[in-house]
Amino acid sequence: MNVTEVTRITNSFEYESSTTSSELRTQPATPEPKSHPTADTTPESVYTTPGARKQALSRRGSQSSLDLETISDSSKAPSTEGIIDTTAHSSQRSIHGEADERFEVSTHRDSRPTLTTNPYQEQPRSPLFLVKSIYHKILTRITLARQRKSRADNARVHETLNLIKSIPTIRRTRVGNLRRRLTSKQYEQVLRVIENPEDQRLPNEIKDRLRFDYTSRKNQFEIRMPTVLHSGIMGLFVESVVGWKIMLKKSSDKRISDAAGSLKLYPELSVELKGIDSKTPDCSIKHECSRPCPNPTLVLEVAWTETKEELRQRADKYIRTSNGEIRTVVAVCMNEMETAERKNERRLEKMYLEGGDDSNESYSYWNDENNKTGRASILVWRARKENGSVRSGRLEEKIFRDEDGNAIESASLKLQLQDFICTDIADSREKGKMFKAPLLEISSEELCECIQDSLKQYRQKRTEAVKKILEERRQKKLKEEETKGERLRQATGTMTREAGSSRPEDEGLLGRMLESGKWFSARIRGKK
Repeated sequence: MNVTEVTRITNSFEYESSTTSSELRTQPATPEPKSHPTADTTPESVYTTPGARKQALSRRGSQSSLDLETISDSSKAPSTEGIIDTTAHSSQRSIHGEADERFEVSTHRDSRPTLTTNPYQEQPRSPLFLVKSIYHKILTRITLARQRKSRADNARVHETLNLIKSIPTIRRTRVGNLRRRLTSKQYEQVLRVIENPEDQRLPNEIKDRLRFDYTSRKNQFEIRMPTVLHSGIMGLFVESVVGWKIMLKKSSDKRISDAAGSLKLYPELSVELKGIDSKTPDCSIKHECSRPCPNPTLVLEVAWTETKEELRQRADKYIRTSNGEIRTVVAVCMNEMETAERKNERRLEKMYLEGGDDSNESYSYWNDENNKTGRASILVWRARKENGSVRSGRLEEKIFRDEDGNAIESASLKLQLQDFICTDIADSREKGKMFKAPLLEISSEELCECIQDSLKQYRQKRTEAVKKILEERRQKKLKEEETKGERLRQATGTMTREAGSSRPEDEGLLGRMLESGKWFSARIRGKK
């Protein structure tokens, strides 16, 4: 190796050292560790590929070859020891420079800085995991909602059963039907208890006498509370039908006698309508023929608290939902009489509170001339087919009792044999010859006489009911006054003890007291 080659090698090392120093000056200043060098923990993603490294070295080599041409040939050759020291120093600088270049090349390829993975950082979740999580949350909410709904249903059913149990007690003081809102599911639970004779949550004697209606459209469960007036009208109607039936069976026309013999009376028969709806009329009459008819052909409704509009809706439901199998709906409406009786009872309550009933032992409320009464009427609906559909026909209304309780002549109830038989026979071609039978007629005098007798019994029962209601109110008021006095005495004793012996008795203690739900200021003095 001659002097020229040594000089060239030396100049090459110097140039590399100067180039490395200039590159290092362009990088951010970082403090050099004073301790021993640590292992390189840079992720593999920071390092460049071998191809990128070769390109960087080739660019650096070209720059070195261009710079070498400008170097002066008159430079002195350094000593061998200097060459070795410079080589070692330049090698260390070259190592750090290559690392910096690798970092620069890597950041040049990806402008975003690459971060190391944190094992404690929450990893991104897949869409399937999110869908499952949402599904489980929705399912949990639905389950909780169903559980709350089930508990509410059970509580409502339990409340309704307790209400049914208390009917004998309620009947003594209340007039009018009991209504409760029940969903279809709640009603089915109550119905299973009523229809199951082994279920002892309701006594069997109450189940046998229970009459109720259910309308799914309104979610209404109605417990019927018949009065003595219901029983009187129903008894008169059954008696009249039985007598008329016996007369028709004696007819010389075999067809009329056979039709009359097929009529069956069913007091308080439950009628199953569309869906789970059901009604329990006061009286039903079925016509037994070759074609089995599940529904009666005629029903009787006795209305005491119901209005005419409610009766119209009920009759329309009977006819439409049975598709005309229930041909005739008869109603006796006494709503105006019930309104008058409530006014009479308020007058009776006032007399009892004033003590006027005890002064005259011969007084009888049911015979009091000051009692007011109201009108009563007969309503009849018949099934009619129009354009293939069945609906209730024109209403026939007759007022048979005036405001003073007198019968109105020629306002009797008249029914034909066609009103009692099924549609197929009534609409047959021979109906003109077959059913020329006498009419069933109940006169207005018979109806008014029956109502007057029943009304007397009704007033007698209501007299006892009014006395019981007033006595319960009086006992409740006395109990409230005793409770109020006891609380006042307790408050007085407490405030007196808090006054202490140092306070003069004549000065007393100014404090607050509670009476009738209101606080007021008072001065409490001790006992002398």
